[in-house]
Amino acid sequence: MMVKCLTDKGHDLPDDYRGLYFTGDTIFHVRVDEEYEVYEMAVFNSSLIALVVDSTGRPNWYPIEFFKVSEPRMPSGWLFARRAGDAAGMTAVWGHPRLVGDQGLDEALASHEEDALRIFWSEIASAWSE
Repeated sequence: MMVKCLTDKGHDLPDDYRGLYFTGDTIFHVRVDEEYEVYEMAVFNSSLIALVVDSTGRPNWYPIEFFKVSEPRMPSGWLFARRAGDAAGMTAVWGHPRLVGDQGLDEALASHEEDALRIFWSEIASAWSE
C-alpha cells in the first residue's frame, strides 16, 4: 500500500481529530507530494494512523488524513488483530505478521528502541524478498 503526502502541518488536521497528540506547531518529518509505503495501520483513539518510514529514516505513525492513497492494495501477507485499547489507545492493528502479532514489539517500535528497529527492518527485508 502506498500513500502520497498531502500536508506536513498539524493545523491541517480536521477540527474533530482525536488521534495522536499533535498540535498545529508539531514538526512532521514527511514531505508534501512524496510517496510513502505503509508498513502497518492502526486505529488509535478512534482515528486511523499509518506507519511509514519518514525523512528521519525511521518508522513513525502519522494520521491517515496526511495522505492520499495512491496504491490501495495491501500486501497479501498482512494480518489483523484487535487490541484491548491498551495504554496507548490502540484498538486495532493490521500489517506485517510479526508487528501485528507482538504488541510489545509494536510499542517498542513506536519508541524507536534499537532491538525493535532491527526486527522491523528484518521483517520489511523479508517481505520485499517474497
